[in-house]
Amino acid sequence: MTGRGIKHLLFWPGLCLFVYLLRKVGWQHLVHDLRLLGWSLVLILGLSGVKYVISALALAAAFFPEERQSWPALFGYRLAGEAMNYLSIAGPLMSEPVKASLVRGVGFTPALASTLLETTVNTMAASLVSVAGLGLLVFGRLSGAALRFASFGAIVLLLAMVIGLLYALKNSVPFLTWPWQRARRICRLSSPKLGARLELVEGRLHRLSAERPGALWMIFFLSLVAQGLALVEIYAVVIPLGITPSLASLLVMEAFTKLAKALFFFVPARIGADEGSSAGIFALLGLAPTAGVTLALARRWRAIFWSGVGLAFLLAASVKPVSSMSKEQRAISKEQSVPFAPGP
Repeated sequence: MTGRGIKHLLFWPGLCLFVYLLRKVGWQHLVHDLRLLGWSLVLILGLSGVKYVISALALAAAFFPEERQSWPALFGYRLAGEAMNYLSIAGPLMSEPVKASLVRGVGFTPALASTLLETTVNTMAASLVSVAGLGLLVFGRLSGAALRFASFGAIVLLLAMVIGLLYALKNSVPFLTWPWQRARRICRLSSPKLGARLELVEGRLHRLSAERPGALWMIFFLSLVAQGLALVEIYAVVIPLGITPSLASLLVMEAFTKLAKALFFFVPARIGADEGSSAGIFALLGLAPTAGVTLALARRWRAIFWSGVGLAFLLAASVKPVSSMSKEQRAISKEQSVPFAPGP
């Protein structure tokens, strides 16, 4: 009940902001822009599907050869994780465990380490796109000193994170266990199970980076390709609206989209946050805010579609182990589930 209350507490203000933005930009303008999109909605659905295929290939590279997973299964794991990331208030905290729990033939902790590795490298690629977009905004668009300082600080922080993670993976730095040990000493935490799991995850990440350095570069390359498809997705939406953005503008738009995702991950479906940030960056670039809201709505339709597919895969994966039981096993399970009835 507490989790449900928090979810409602976060969802309803976002929904109010969403409705306010729609009224502010004008329903008629939005309907007109959405009609202009037409087949572009199908196009961005296909582009996002290709992006998920590439992400599944990147996830496959994060496993050792003896742990090979089928491509359709990896595609489903990715969609299930993204669905939980998009719909849950826990966001990334739910996404990785869900993907790891679906992996077959590999223990939960090793699978979690592989999914975390792919996500970490993908985050590095996304951070570089954000750095490029923020840099272009700082040196070409922003006029206020406060905004320049904040954006420059974000650039430095993102670059430091990317360099730090690369250094930690290459030199086997205990970037998970060392902070945990410090937190235990300072806060007097006692959770040996969590500490052991962090140690296993960290050891596997270091082993993967040491034994399969080519796989890391493959994941990074595929992640960059996926980020490029996100830019094409923006272009496919704004062109029918009569906007021909430059590459610099596309990078700025995508950078703000990623920042909104990172800052408002706890809001279910990021309702209101995506539309507000998109309208704001379009206005900052001298474009119609309505176009920004239209872009956010088009991406929301794409996210809802693939989240539905991911939830369907998650449901099928949950039902499959039960349905695969033999008749004898089901009969035994049914007998064991019958409550004890005392005699007369």
